[in-house]
Amino acid sequence: MKNRSYTLVTALLGIVLGVLATLVVVRYTDSRKKFDGDYNRWRKLNLILQEVERNYVDTIDMKAMTDAAVVAALSKLDPHTVYLPPVELEESGFLKEHGVKMIGTSAQTIRMAEDRELFKEAMERIHQP
Repeated sequence: MKNRSYTLVTALLGIVLGVLATLVVVRYTDSRKKFDGDYNRWRKLNLILQEVERNYVDTIDMKAMTDAAVVAALSKLDPHTVYLPPVELEESGFLKEHGVKMIGTSAQTIRMAEDRELFKEAMERIHQP
């Protein structure tokens, strides 16, 4: 009788663990599919921008193109959602006026990273090629 109850408990435990494992796998797979879908949509945008940059006759301002794509994507949400590039927001005086500080980096660092001449000067200052 004792062995039979152990067998029953073991079988029930196995079933419960199997169901839990299945739920975990299904949840992981669903989230992975969503990530892959999101990644592929942004990858498509990146590939389009690369092709435009490579094949367009005139010089392309990639920052402006990327910002325009972000603004267009956010405008699809609702009429009140808007993207304000951090440097423009800082230059407008809004951040200083409301005592808001940028997190992670400064507007000057962003300007330097986006402007080829400023970046080149910064690299020369630290003796990097």
